Amino acid sequence: SDFNVAHYEKLNYSVLDLNDNFVFDVRWLRDDLEMRTIEILIPKVAKIQDLRRKAIGTVKKQPPEDFRGLMDRKHLDPNDCIRMVAIKSGIIKSIPNPDEDVRNYATEGRNGTTDADYLRLEAIGDDERNRSEEDIVVPVFMYHMNSYGNPEPDEKGYVPFYFVIKSGENVQSIKERLAEKVKAKRFGQFKLKKIIKPLQTQQQQDAEELNDETSAADIDWADSHLGIEFLNKPRTYQSFYDRPMKISAS
Repeated sequence: SDFNVAHYEKLNYSVLDLNDNFVFDVRWLRDDLEMRTIEILIPKVAKIQDLRRKAIGTVKKQPPEDFRGLMDRKHLDPNDCIRMVAIKSGIIKSIPNPDEDVRNYATEGRNGTTDADYLRLEAIGDDERNRSEEDIVVPVFMYHMNSYGNPEPDEKGYVPFYFVIKSGENVQSIKERLAEKVKAKRFGQFKLKKIIKPLQTQQQQDAEELNDETSAADIDWADSHLGIEFLNKPRTYQSFYDRPMKISAS
């Protein structure tokens, strides 16, 4: 005999809540470069500053290891130590304007527009907040990203991040500090490239390999990103993660 089957799905929010709000996914970047995805119920007319404020409140309710970056800076104004960044194709694209509409970064209430793959909340490091006037903050990304696609959110080390270039150091020093920052992924030897317009294809990018002895002060960092290019590229992110390697900067 014929019969009907009804399927039910338990929602985290009431239907009434969703009349005037929508759910937006934000990723929280821990200090060890591991990310967590958090759901934020946000008004449909919300601005980036509203999303940021609600996301900070949500992160504080996560396990201690996930929000230690906030607890270590709890004496600071969140406006001075927490920022929201837009990520596209594994590259830091921009810092959204606080007055911008959140829906500019959402499709049917979720992430995934041409403006960004996702929005990320992160603590601003002490070295960046306390840097000298001669120090420079440069975005870093994995140069072979386009060859392998985006890593999973929980694959720490494969995410773009901001990095402080200290006055007086050379490229070799930069590489050694980068190797230390991403040591959890056991990277092998790598080159550093200064990239202009990193969201273009590699054929269209203005890429310059940096010599180890070059002083950072002699490099024009305007509109530049640092690309980490592994000498022994993995076929996939996971295969590279599983392979034991000595950390070194060539």
